[in-house]
Amino acid sequence: QRQIFMILAGILQLGNVTFSTSTNESQPYELDEQSKDFLQRAAELLCVPADELQACVTVRTLKAGKQSVLKPCSWAECSVRRDCLAKVIYA
Repeated sequence: QRQIFMILAGILQLGNVTFSTSTNESQPYELDEQSKDFLQRAAELLCVPADELQACVTVRTLKAGKQSVLKPCSWAECSVRRDCLAKVIYA
């Protein structure tokens, strides 16, 4: 029961994460200062590294043959990826 509450709390913390606007579209969107705390708490509650959780919502991995390319996500993509991740964890 404790683990279920930890996961639910992690999802709620993840929902508080917001992204600041970036002037350079080639760079992934950065987290607002307050959102870094939310992301850190979400990562702790979900038992995953915070940097991997951040990369999961801000960077897309494209595979072409044997090569992988990391592509920064737009602000809208970051928000959608955050919401989709929360839905997948909840399901």
